Amino acid sequence: MAGYKLSIVSLVILYLFAVVNAYKLNPGPYVGNDSLTLDPCLSKCSSNDTINDCNHKCHCAVQETVMIDATAKQQKFHGFGINLAWFAFVMGRAPETVRNQIADLLFDKENGLGLNVVRYEIPGGENPRFFFMHERERLPGYEPVPGVYDWSADESQRWFLMAAIQRGVEIQEAMAYSPPYWMTYSGSTTGGPKGYPNFNINYKDQFVDYLVTVVKHFYEHFNVTFSTLEMFNEPLADYWTFGNRQEGCHIGLDTQQILIPILHKKLQEANIPTKIAAADDYSIDQTLFTVLAYNETGIIRDLHQVNTHTYAGNRRAQLHEAMLDVKKPLWVSEYGNGDNSGLLTARHIMKDIQKLEPEVWCYWQGVDMAGSGWGPLEANLNNVGDYSFYATPKYYTFGQFTRFLKPGSTFVSTSDPLTLAAIRDDTLTLVTMNCGNVTFDVSSFSNMKYQEAQVWYSVPWKGLYFDKVGTFLVEDGKVTLNLPVAGVSSIVIQ
Repeated sequence: MAGYKLSIVSLVILYLFAVVNAYKLNPGPYVGNDSLTLDPCLSKCSSNDTINDCNHKCHCAVQETVMIDATAKQQKFHGFGINLAWFAFVMGRAPETVRNQIADLLFDKENGLGLNVVRYEIPGGENPRFFFMHERERLPGYEPVPGVYDWSADESQRWFLMAAIQRGVEIQEAMAYSPPYWMTYSGSTTGGPKGYPNFNINYKDQFVDYLVTVVKHFYEHFNVTFSTLEMFNEPLADYWTFGNRQEGCHIGLDTQQILIPILHKKLQEANIPTKIAAADDYSIDQTLFTVLAYNETGIIRDLHQVNTHTYAGNRRAQLHEAMLDVKKPLWVSEYGNGDNSGLLTARHIMKDIQKLEPEVWCYWQGVDMAGSGWGPLEANLNNVGDYSFYATPKYYTFGQFTRFLKPGSTFVSTSDPLTLAAIRDDTLTLVTMNCGNVTFDVSSFSNMKYQEAQVWYSVPWKGLYFDKVGTFLVEDGKVTLNLPVAGVSSIVIQ
């Protein structure tokens, strides 16, 4: 990727408490993994340095102009989201004040990240004979034995689903990591021997019936309408092995293409508005392979949308072209990493949105293991009864995207791989990782009388989280700003 490069250095967090000006986001002091992915020049900066001082030491004082092209419209965006899955299963058992605080921090549009999409895992349910999984991964299934449903199961993950909806989350997707254990060859939802295909095709109708029954029950009894149902999770992967620590199932393309038409038919018969998404492959390149195969056999017609994870692969342009060809929307349904600064995530979001043009972008999950660097919020998810949690810098870095790039926005092209631009109503929003003196040229928006730009920083190394810098004039269609190194800045132009 062209532009500014990051490398891993170890840096002690300089401020324990978040500076909160424009938005009252303060779940508590930052603690945990102090390894931030930052520019190595930051070792020359001290806590007493101003942004200008550090920019100078990091050679970020060169004037740059970023062109925003109003005529080059890209995708209409429906929002950012997360998977509920493991964290909701654990933290949904927390005292009401704690789980409400977490729900507010993730979904509240005024005082939280304002996430607009949630993905609910329909658990397969592990064989009661096996105890391979950690506490956080052992979600109970709704059909523990054939033909018998337990609708009291998974109450805690369901609590977070309802809490998200109550806070205005508009899009809910259901997904499955594995069929119930009794539908597998190994007798376990963790996978098959050596990662071999583990779904017993003799249960094809029962598996589809299970998923449709759960989705219909949520629709009729919990007033939850899942927009889409995804019945696979990284299905081409060979790492879903018996004795694994989580639910997962290798399901080959031949089996996928048997299951999808059955699911399509049974969703229609159930008379519910839920449609089909597939296939949540691990990499961009795998998804391209899957889409081409679906298109070749014609089952692409049964899909409403294509989901991809973007942990690996680099054929973004080819996948985007394939999506235009099959005329289906694309979601980035999962991505995550262990960089707690959030800066690697920020770069990844920019690349995905610019090159893949997804309608939705989802981070892995909202709360992850303490010290892992994976969570915007982190907690001791495997310690039963310990419901303490804290925010990492990733929470605030991610928030620069989720709070400012609103659902219903339309992305437009920029001349810079480190700047996103989106327009909604009469507001143009830029999110950028540039540093130093940067001029944003918005003169192509000749029909809009932009007058001022409001600017916010999130600077992990400095301990600045949602720091409102000020309001700047837009003159002759341009605004020049001095932006911090190793941070993310949002600019709202009206």
